[in-house]
Amino acid sequence: MPRDRIAEHNKKMWERLAKAAMNYTRPFGRPPKSPAGMRRFMDPRGRLKGLRLQGARVLGLAAGGGWDPVIFAKLGAQTTVFDISPTQLKTVRELAARQRVTLRLVRGNMKDLSVFKDESFDLVWHCHSLVFTDDAVRVLKEVGRVLAPGGTYLLSTMHPTTLRLYGTYRDGGWRPKITYFEDKPVPYVDEWGMTWTLGNKKLVAPTIEFGHRFETIVNGMAAAGMVVDGIWEFSPGDDDETEPGSDAHLDTLFPAFIEVRGRKLAPTAFAAALEGLQPPDHLPWREQTPIAHADFLAWTDKPTKVPGAVNLGEIIVGLRDRLPADAVICLPQHPADRLTNEELAFRQHGVGVARESRKVALAAPQWPEQRQYRGASDPEVVVPRPAVQPLREL
Repeated sequence: MPRDRIAEHNKKMWERLAKAAMNYTRPFGRPPKSPAGMRRFMDPRGRLKGLRLQGARVLGLAAGGGWDPVIFAKLGAQTTVFDISPTQLKTVRELAARQRVTLRLVRGNMKDLSVFKDESFDLVWHCHSLVFTDDAVRVLKEVGRVLAPGGTYLLSTMHPTTLRLYGTYRDGGWRPKITYFEDKPVPYVDEWGMTWTLGNKKLVAPTIEFGHRFETIVNGMAAAGMVVDGIWEFSPGDDDETEPGSDAHLDTLFPAFIEVRGRKLAPTAFAAALEGLQPPDHLPWREQTPIAHADFLAWTDKPTKVPGAVNLGEIIVGLRDRLPADAVICLPQHPADRLTNEELAFRQHGVGVARESRKVALAAPQWPEQRQYRGASDPEVVVPRPAVQPLREL
């Protein structure tokens, strides 16, 4: 990949922080010894509740330095740690040795996970590091690629609103350093904003940080083949005794962090199911399907080949014996300049197919007993209607 100056700068800053053993660069605390206790220590809000870790392939993305990868390994996961900082990888390697667990350690930029094959992991655990890259969508695309179908991705990062407000308290209020809609790095207002503290230690390390918006994260995950099934906002504590105007005070008013969980879809599942759909040879309507399919192809403006062994004629005629006799099936909506009341009637097959989905909507006031069955992405619509219609339609 081309040179990434932002990643290079942030690597230098994290090396500076790690060598000084500052926050987020070394293990803090000590987890309980029981499996349940270890899970609570690592995942205190229960975002992975019910997820089996024994034997799971886990990627700790930008997860060097702390307990999390070691706990995953203790819970039976095959754990890989990927981080840009050599010192943080060294820290987690030493911790793993003391805890007598095995980890795979890989150094690199989170925007490029090409060292891993497609569908290599069942869980990608990604804590508090997306803020340090300028291209969140690229990172999420890589996550989607290495995540196996059915796998889980858990992301936590800085809240995009609160990050823009830190350090700006003046005259009784906060003012954002940049607008919510700007994708550039969030600037520092003074040296204190660049200073990391731990007890009496203070270290200036001006990392370059981006407040990635919710739409960027959610849409990026969707484009990478994931379904988002949870979004949470939280702050680290409930301390009401904070100095007015401080960052800690702001965290009591706005969430400091967000968590987003996604599940990887299996894109070929429906196609595989359709491919295997074969009607039995003994059904009485089987011999009518070639004629019905030919009728449909002659009627459509641009015939398209139906993948697999099942053609539309088989589906149309087959459904006639599987749905009520007083039903009508509508194809997905076509361009608006077409007539909305056209109908192809396979009269010799006892089947009618409405050409426009809109016909169902227009007919709704006339058919008070109708019921609509809908799926996602503008699918076919099946509407039972009274059997007094002159043509028996499906």
